Amino acid sequence: MKKTIHLILVISTFILCWTACTKEDSPPLDSKVPITLKGKIIDEQGTALSGVQLSLSNSSSSTISDANGQFDFSTTALPQERAILKANLANYMSGSFSFEVEANQSYSTTLVLGQADANQTISVTTGGTINLPSGAKVALPANGVSLMDGSPYNGNNIQVQVKEINSDLGVTFSAQIPGNTLSAIDVNGNERELVSFGMLRVELSGDNGQPLQLTTGNTSTLTFSIPNDQQSTAPNSIPLWYFDEAAGLWKEEGMATKQGATYVGTVSHFTTWNCDQPHPPCFISGCVTDSLGIPLAGIPLIVGQTQVYTDDGGCFNVLIPAQFLPIIIYSIDYNLLQTCFLYNLTAVISPNTTYNIGTVICNATNTANWNINIPDTVVGNLGATLTVPIHIKDSLNQNIPNTTVTATVISGGGTLINNQVTTNASGIALIEWNSTNSGVQEIMLSIGAINKTVIGKHISITTGSMTDSRDNETYATVTIAGQTWLAENLRYDVPAVYTDTLDISNPNLKYGRIYDWATIMNGSPSSNNVPSAVRGICPLGWHLPSDAEFNILEVNLGLDPANLISHGTRGGHYAPSMKSTTGWYNNENGTNSSLFNVLPAPYGFPANNNGTLTAIWTATASFNGGSLARYFYHNKNGVHKGSNITNDRLSCRCIQD
Repeated sequence: MKKTIHLILVISTFILCWTACTKEDSPPLDSKVPITLKGKIIDEQGTALSGVQLSLSNSSSSTISDANGQFDFSTTALPQERAILKANLANYMSGSFSFEVEANQSYSTTLVLGQADANQTISVTTGGTINLPSGAKVALPANGVSLMDGSPYNGNNIQVQVKEINSDLGVTFSAQIPGNTLSAIDVNGNERELVSFGMLRVELSGDNGQPLQLTTGNTSTLTFSIPNDQQSTAPNSIPLWYFDEAAGLWKEEGMATKQGATYVGTVSHFTTWNCDQPHPPCFISGCVTDSLGIPLAGIPLIVGQTQVYTDDGGCFNVLIPAQFLPIIIYSIDYNLLQTCFLYNLTAVISPNTTYNIGTVICNATNTANWNINIPDTVVGNLGATLTVPIHIKDSLNQNIPNTTVTATVISGGGTLINNQVTTNASGIALIEWNSTNSGVQEIMLSIGAINKTVIGKHISITTGSMTDSRDNETYATVTIAGQTWLAENLRYDVPAVYTDTLDISNPNLKYGRIYDWATIMNGSPSSNNVPSAVRGICPLGWHLPSDAEFNILEVNLGLDPANLISHGTRGGHYAPSMKSTTGWYNNENGTNSSLFNVLPAPYGFPANNNGTLTAIWTATASFNGGSLARYFYHNKNGVHKGSNITNDRLSCRCIQD
């Protein structure tokens, strides 16, 4: 009996000790630990966003960003598990930050909230396809949506918002990735770090703003545009991943196949979808100082495609994809959207190991690594000022301001108006010189140790005016190498057209009217002749330009003839000569040396007018059921030739018979 009692006491003591140790070493999942979390919310141009609603998962804590876009959760307690910070602001796509909670840790993040690339209404009963100028698409089935709980949606329309998130966004890409993370779980439950080849975020809402989702059993086909810098390395097929908003991680579901410069895949629900190559995880670490050796604490870094902040000692440690190159590391100033190159990883890191790069120093002034965009040739009218646009970026494609450019005349005569200029905040500067004869002039531009020769030549450009006898509207005209064009967008009022949404009260309709393709064609068939012979809704004696007629104009202004049949943004540096000198987003205006004067008019359906993009119809149908148009971007030096769905609203220019 004594032996039995003794045994019971021993077992009881063991159980009590084990229980106590377990409680001490492994806190219950519902216990909370203190953390601090702070950061900033900006838009894609670096402007601080105030009034952003911020909330944390597994917590009642919430706050609002202040006038400087900043927020601070300084007295917050969270469970020791993955937490999600969510950021919401009207008229912007939402943002999020995913992080593993550890006791007494400080976390920092910058979130970039972008606006939708497309915001269109389609019919529930017919469904439809949302087309983006990049080639990205979202195809919705007929009668294919329901409320979020699966119950029927009885409305008539679906409001579709689509946002592309990929490396073409430049410096803000990483801060727009959902969760600020590329950590993932594959179909076998393995942890992975992803390399993204492009994302699409799709949000659906009903007539009353209620969130919608695909009905169970229905699917949508997504077309992702592959970023320019990844097209040569994009595999023929790639796994699809969706961002799990609750888990704060990416999860594998499905495949996409490469078709030209796009990936195409089918999805069964909407969130953010991502085309990614998966890799085992590894860590990279290091420290950052300034040129005096002072640690740079609390600064954001971009490591590959991932954002991380340095700690109080200027050091960092972050997950990246193992066995993948290149991994470029740079710091970023989100106030100026400027970067500082730090390190280019050339060593292949093994899975589940840590690679330390040591201490690195910011070196943003090495011109050998800069991308300097200067045209080979500029075109202007005899006797007019020739303008050379210069755009300077670093090796990470970020703008470099406050850089001096010096010009010297080499041959052909002419007088420099400004022989030394400094790039502005967008990395842009303009050199101007007056022509003295009809021959070719040459100037030398010097930027640090880099020299570039630019040729100036002249074509015949004359201006005039015409009056439309139908409504007595008078338009400026421009004749460029024998073609006479309206130098303004058409303003003719026909049923079911849209007006300039910014200047709707202006009787002069600064940006003209915008039309769908059927309206401008006015019953005529497609044409790619020269001339097109399609009057459409143009004034008497004028017609809609064919794609071939636009090609003639573009070649005269600098389009490389080798790219005539190409689609996309084509070779040559002639878009600035066609764009107006004011009104474009981020002050990335044109020189308008051709006097064609393309203004950033509204584009799309519903139309947007944010100064980033405009488009002009041609009379030529495209191979995919759409029609060809010319797109002018605020930040591109070539004109984009692409197909547009015919019910979009675009601007119209006419050319004289």
